[in-house]
Amino acid sequence: DFICNHSDYHGRYAFKEQPDIALWNLSCLAQALTPLVDVEQLKESLAHFNPMFSQTYADLMLKKFGLKNRTQENANIMQQIFPLLEKNNVDYTIFFRQLSHLAREQNQLRDMFVDREAFDQWANEFLSIVQSEKADPAQRKVDMDNANPKFILRNYLAQQAIEKAQAGDFSEIKLLRKILSQPFSEQPEHDDYAQLPPDWASEIAVSCSS
Repeated sequence: DFICNHSDYHGRYAFKEQPDIALWNLSCLAQALTPLVDVEQLKESLAHFNPMFSQTYADLMLKKFGLKNRTQENANIMQQIFPLLEKNNVDYTIFFRQLSHLAREQNQLRDMFVDREAFDQWANEFLSIVQSEKADPAQRKVDMDNANPKFILRNYLAQQAIEKAQAGDFSEIKLLRKILSQPFSEQPEHDDYAQLPPDWASEIAVSCSS
């Protein structure tokens, strides 16, 4: 439900609405092309969007969870975690980065949740599915780490770099560019940049027009 544009009072461009907005944008493009392209051909092209989006989204999610098979069981277990993440205010990026360690470091993930019993129930079902797929654990971790970034450009990191740059010091911008050029690599020397935002960061309000 997150809305990036502070003037979008009705949530037209909320995160969950992005697929529909993408299709709407493509429809507008198609309308502009009607003098040049057959209308039926344009309609046929647009009809491919939703199936392609759904397929691509499902494939990307399987990679994030380290699962192989596109089954209803897998779809259900993936979908079930998102309400838990929201309800427990769990950081999305850190959770998925740590998910590859679940089998041997369950407590670290468990401690992110207030409702630990609900997480335990989900985790047990998830691990059962993982074991049934019989993937090589080491390769699965590599694949998951390649699908889940350790580093992202959080608002507070950008704000700190901006403030330094405004004072004539561009070192933080250069460092962020270096770190974020390899967001999936461990870079243990920069672990501080992969932590939860500090409390003061909640005061930063960034609109998509910022």
